[in-house]
Amino acid sequence: MNLSSSMAREIKSHRTRDLSMTQNEFASKIGVSTATLSAWERGIREPSIPYIIIMSEVFNVTIDHLIGLEKMQGAVMS
Repeated sequence: MNLSSSMAREIKSHRTRDLSMTQNEFASKIGVSTATLSAWERGIREPSIPYIIIMSEVFNVTIDHLIGLEKMQGAVMS
């Protein structure tokens, strides 16, 4: 698993599961286009650091969690 695909899954999961928001609603909330959010969620593009910070605050998770670093560190330590 790479960071990009892990982050893509985390973004979509938190948006749908925790916030129950559509792509359009969430994209508007964080100030990006729906196309940009869709590309992030499909792992085609990665958000810039400022957007990673914004999303981690909105989702109330650490940046390490959002980008999938916690899962990768756990796998290494196991």
